Amino acid sequence: MSPLIRTILRRLRSAAVLLFVLWHLTFLVLTNATIHSEAIDATVGKYESYLGLDQRWGMFSSPLWRSAPFPAARIAFDDGSTEEVSSTNEPADMTRYARLSGWRQRKLEHYLITIDVERTYQEPMLRRLMESYVARWKREHPGDVRKPVRVTLLRRDFTMPVPGEPWEAKPTPVTTEKITFKLTE
Repeated sequence: MSPLIRTILRRLRSAAVLLFVLWHLTFLVLTNATIHSEAIDATVGKYESYLGLDQRWGMFSSPLWRSAPFPAARIAFDDGSTEEVSSTNEPADMTRYARLSGWRQRKLEHYLITIDVERTYQEPMLRRLMESYVARWKREHPGDVRKPVRVTLLRRDFTMPVPGEPWEAKPTPVTTEKITFKLTE
């Protein structure tokens, strides 16, 4: 290869890297700026989605500052009765809640209860989560002869008080149904 062609290729590669870096810096500015338009949101949104970038700055502003969501399952049995099974991460006392381990499980559970359940590619993960709740219920109730026939994913949101406000005596969650699966055994 001639020196001229090598020089041209090297400059083209440098220009491509420079353009990518400039676009990415522009993307960061547009994502974090308060300027919003349909064209900017469409372009930046597609780029963010394609690369799997998340620019919500959760490190500085927690999404849990007013609400703590936890998954749960409502299991329906063949005799018409139901039982709710809470997440192992849901605290027994919301006023005294601290966890030092299990953060990956909490992050996965939080993701699964905040996604749009209409996306069909997410259904296997949601089904597996619900099957794990049913399996845990069976382990905890080995003598129960009822047969689970349906399981519903629930989102339980606990409202946190603003700093300085007192807690309720016993915070009650707002429960929302997300998706229901029929069980086959």
